[in-house]
Amino acid sequence: MSSNKNYFLKLQSFFFEGSNRSMKMKRNVLYSFLIKFIDVILTLLLVSILIKYLGQENYGIWATIYTTLAWFTMLDIGLGNGLRNKLTESLAKNDLIVSKKYVSTTYALSILLMSVFFFIYIIFESKIKWHALFNTDKGLEANLETTIYILVAFFLAHQILKIINVIFLSKLQSAKRDLILLLEKLSIFIVILFLSFFSDSSIIKISLAYSIPPLFIILIGSIYLYGNNFNQLKPSIKFVDFKLTKDLLNLGMGFFIIQISVVILFTTDNLIISHLFGPEFVTPYQVVSKYFHLVLTLFIIIVVPIWSSITDAYIKKDIEWVKKIFKYMLKIWFFFAFLILIMIILYPLFFDIWLGDQLIIPQILVISWGLFTFLHTLNLVFTHILNGIGKIRVQIITALFSIIFNIPLSILFAKNLGLGSSGVILASCFSMIIYVFFRSIQCYKLIFSKATGIWNK
Repeated sequence: MSSNKNYFLKLQSFFFEGSNRSMKMKRNVLYSFLIKFIDVILTLLLVSILIKYLGQENYGIWATIYTTLAWFTMLDIGLGNGLRNKLTESLAKNDLIVSKKYVSTTYALSILLMSVFFFIYIIFESKIKWHALFNTDKGLEANLETTIYILVAFFLAHQILKIINVIFLSKLQSAKRDLILLLEKLSIFIVILFLSFFSDSSIIKISLAYSIPPLFIILIGSIYLYGNNFNQLKPSIKFVDFKLTKDLLNLGMGFFIIQISVVILFTTDNLIISHLFGPEFVTPYQVVSKYFHLVLTLFIIIVVPIWSSITDAYIKKDIEWVKKIFKYMLKIWFFFAFLILIMIILYPLFFDIWLGDQLIIPQILVISWGLFTFLHTLNLVFTHILNGIGKIRVQIITALFSIIFNIPLSILFAKNLGLGSSGVILASCFSMIIYVFFRSIQCYKLIFSKATGIWNK
């Protein structure tokens, strides 16, 4: 009994003792775990429902379309990440006027950018043959056009509204950001569950389910939060200062290049597989990615608060705290590496419970995804610390490797070497190896005050 009490006291001490920054970070991790547990369950259920509702081939088409449109996440040209660092910095200095200017200016720039991109899309949309791009039947062209139009319109609007999430991260409140994302996912799940019972299979209806409810949730959330918790940061035309654009984009443009590499690394896979082998091959690839996304989600919960916490500590010259967190994160990564190994071993049992005999999952695909997740989680440790410090030159250079080589390598491995969809994710592993090698060196040099030259940029 006393032993259990000691464990409870240690747990209580871990989450409720320490510096204010440490307590905020640890509590956000705890709350995010609880929120993300529900999110993971919803994700698994959504995959199962969508495969049954759309069928394997149409699900592959849908997954390819939806992930391809993630290219639009980079249309803010790094403004969101630029705001995150600048806002964290100004809040650490308790400069609310400058903070409000940064927020207001970011909203103004985002509205301008998204409006321009939407008009560009309208001009060129009719010239794109979507059925050829996604390697589908020509008779689906009209449905594809409508689906993509809906997704683009709502996605661009969502890009503007999700600036509220950056404020949560800058204020070291990542759990509240995760709650907004969970409510968006829950709204999608409810609508799709309704469709699965009362509607015929339709990709257009799925696009509406993924577009309208999340936009409604983040709109209502933004109105409420700016009227209450974030009232001092409420965007206003009077506080728009385009002179701050340079501040936001100096760091933001670096993040923009990194964003391009991330998009190429994570969103071109489905398109390559669909184009080379057909959309039905996308489904097992996507399902395995969702499987390993379970452990990736848990790891991201831990690393997300680190970015802004590191910025706060670095601005206040608390290097010892940064060193402590760095060592702590490496220890956590070793635990997750072991967890990934267990997932590779137990995948047949999990898939049998999850999807039954709906799909045949190749073992080589699972092993390849496990290796990628192993490398990706390690890369996240170094990347979030470097992002927090604001030294991203090495990241930009390594990101250029993915921009230039990832797609050709994916095609080489998948088609020419005959590895199929497994070759696509193995090509991404090469990029991750480059990332981990160089970013780990810079991270170590910066934290232990040994960085000179390019390592200090």
